[in-house]
Amino acid sequence: MVDFKKKRVAGPAGKPVEPTEIYERLDRASDKGPLRAAQERVLQDWHLNFRRNNDVILKLHTGQGKTLVGLLMLQSKINESGGRAIYLCPNNFLARQTLIQAKQFGITCTDADDDGNLPSSFLDGRAILVVTVQKLFNGLTKFNLGARSTEVDYIVIDDAHACIDSIRSACQITLPRKHEAYQHIVNLFEDDLRKQGVGSYEEIRQANDRGPSPILPVPYWAWLDREEEVTRILARANQTKELKFVWPILRDKIKLCQCVVSSEQIIIIPHIPPLEMFGSYANAKHRIFMSATVTDDAFLIKGLGLDRNVVTAPLRDPKETWSGERMLLIPSIISTDLDEGYVMANFGKPDAKRRYNTVVLTPSFNSSKGWEASGAVVASTNTIDQLVDALRNGIIQTTLTVANRYDGIDLPDEACRILILDGKPYGETLWERYVEECRPESQISAARIARTIEQGLGRAVRGEKDYCVVLITGSDLVRSIRSREIQDHLSDQTKAQVRLGLEISEEAQADVQNAGTSHSALMALIRQCLERNEDWKEFYKETMDSLSPQALISGLLDIFTAERLAEVDFSLGRYQQAIARIQAILDKYPDMASTERGWYLQEAARYEYLESHAGAQAKQAGAHRLNRLLLKPESIPILKLSAIAQKRSISIVKWVQNFQSNENLRLAVDDITNSLKFGVRAEQFERAWHELGAALGFASERPDKEWKEGPDNLWALKAGNYLLVECKNEVELTRAHINKDESGQLNNACAWFDREYVGCESTNVLIIPTVKLGPGAGFNKDVRIMRKRDLNKFIHSVRTFYDDIYKFDRNDLTEEKVHELLTQHKLIMEDFVEEFTSSVAI
Repeated sequence: MVDFKKKRVAGPAGKPVEPTEIYERLDRASDKGPLRAAQERVLQDWHLNFRRNNDVILKLHTGQGKTLVGLLMLQSKINESGGRAIYLCPNNFLARQTLIQAKQFGITCTDADDDGNLPSSFLDGRAILVVTVQKLFNGLTKFNLGARSTEVDYIVIDDAHACIDSIRSACQITLPRKHEAYQHIVNLFEDDLRKQGVGSYEEIRQANDRGPSPILPVPYWAWLDREEEVTRILARANQTKELKFVWPILRDKIKLCQCVVSSEQIIIIPHIPPLEMFGSYANAKHRIFMSATVTDDAFLIKGLGLDRNVVTAPLRDPKETWSGERMLLIPSIISTDLDEGYVMANFGKPDAKRRYNTVVLTPSFNSSKGWEASGAVVASTNTIDQLVDALRNGIIQTTLTVANRYDGIDLPDEACRILILDGKPYGETLWERYVEECRPESQISAARIARTIEQGLGRAVRGEKDYCVVLITGSDLVRSIRSREIQDHLSDQTKAQVRLGLEISEEAQADVQNAGTSHSALMALIRQCLERNEDWKEFYKETMDSLSPQALISGLLDIFTAERLAEVDFSLGRYQQAIARIQAILDKYPDMASTERGWYLQEAARYEYLESHAGAQAKQAGAHRLNRLLLKPESIPILKLSAIAQKRSISIVKWVQNFQSNENLRLAVDDITNSLKFGVRAEQFERAWHELGAALGFASERPDKEWKEGPDNLWALKAGNYLLVECKNEVELTRAHINKDESGQLNNACAWFDREYVGCESTNVLIIPTVKLGPGAGFNKDVRIMRKRDLNKFIHSVRTFYDDIYKFDRNDLTEEKVHELLTQHKLIMEDFVEEFTSSVAI
């Protein structure tokens, strides 16, 4: 064999460390040319300024080659010092794509075998290991846990935000109702759960067909008191499929978890993921976190344990500009008849002549039913990969609807030219849903929604030259995306796209007013983007070129840091230090919404409980006074809802004048009225009914949520007179009878009212599709039924009432005019029973 070392003129060649030099020496495929300018700038900056840091966040636009950049950084570290390197992906598809790219570029990579065993080429430092994040983060990981963890030197986490969700799932115990431990835990906490919601507990216990289950939290004081009993219950079942992959992570950390219960499942999840258990991750010398340029990285502080200084100083291309083209339209701004129903009817039906693939993102499978009825195909877990591949391979005449999946799906170029976001995204897990219900004014929830919206928008524009039309529909999403609370957390690029979309939608509105049709105005706009109108392209470019790239600095950095450190203090028994960190949040943000102050006071109470039961209960009582959606303390008096002292018409005038414009008022009313439909989530429906009370000039509350007993909704109509409402809007519209449990719930609500509101009268209403009583059902009081047609009639009156209100300048609106309109639209409450309810049928 020829010894080429002897024939070389230069001396022995060392392995290059500078990543661009590594790239030049790679045996790449012939179609793999030089690095892009952005890749080269980022790699040089990392090499000169970041490679010695423990943690680095890398932000590059989608389609600019982050995968190659990450692989080159890992190879550079291996060449410099040797060691083991891992490239973690959020799913199998991206892991396969990464391995394919690595081979094309000539970078030596490997994957685990079918049993997850770690290959020798990785352990010897000869190859980069490419696996999913789930391979590392699970209780039976081949990397081992704690002190036995396999040593790993360098890690890249691709799509760090998606990996946060995967890690959270890996550290969460999910017990379905059929699991042997489910009933044991429900029985253990039965009394505690009842105190947090009698009606909700009964629905959970009965597990009937009335739609999605309510959620009840196990109070922290009960959870901490019975830590050992819970541990014993779970330990007995630790080899079941639901527990065996997570039990090794949480078996000694039950105290640090929270528990929520529904009729379908129990969730047990730590307040922050115990990342220290995964030594391969926690002790790595250099970690690189890939993140989109539009994403708020504050979530990485709690989700991945990063320091705030890492988040505020990411590695990014200094010459970064905008990337990709989106025409973002809100059809209902062009005309109110271009509502959600119109969008479904016109973009959901199959079309053999379709020229552009259309994809819809909805927050839930229930939200997808309207699209399915319109002719769209709804993807399931088993079919989504096949359906997405079909879109990539050609034009499909059927619209694809994807439920509650805003990331992990890449639809570049012709795969999706029309993307529709329908409905406001909400929490995916039971715990997230519970937190959203408790924290309606939370900036954290707003930031999470903004992040999900950004992720959704990113599905269809995957490169610098990619383009698509985005339609925003669903009154709750329209209201959210136009609200300051959400816009504060959107990237500059997305905010600019929203502003541009509003501007051109309003111009199209003018076209409609000048004798055009709303449909033709919308379709003309869509064609200008998709048929590549040069004036549109230049207008978009000019608008986006005017942006000055800004680092996304979130106001949540300090809060997330304090929350994470407080949890660490609590886990180490430093209870007073944990309380002090929460108090520091309250002191730093004195203008924080009262509901949020209540939340943090409840957190301080949890930290104090193991040291002082009495002190914790005092704090909990204070938290509940600020936010009645939180845990009800062990002993607290119910405060009676009083009617507003002033005239009802004056209250309506004040409610209207709270809005900055008639457009904001219209958005609020549309959101309320569109949420009051059969089939809408119970939480959304009951919250909307609560808001409707204020919009109609009444004092309003939700006793079952706020006091953990009583009816779903209560309006104080006038002194001593109330409207009591139980909502069963999620039952099937084909239901023939009111069952015994439903009539029993209303009877219990009436009994609660008689006990707490002595000497007062109530009009009792059950919102349900049928008036007929089933076997064993019956009412102890006079009850009226609000069926679908009654509800629709009532909501129609509310809408037409406010349509007339919009005609006035808000500041010129008088109580006399409001009273006249209330009478005209039959919204005087003396007419309510006759106009909008039906009698019970025996």
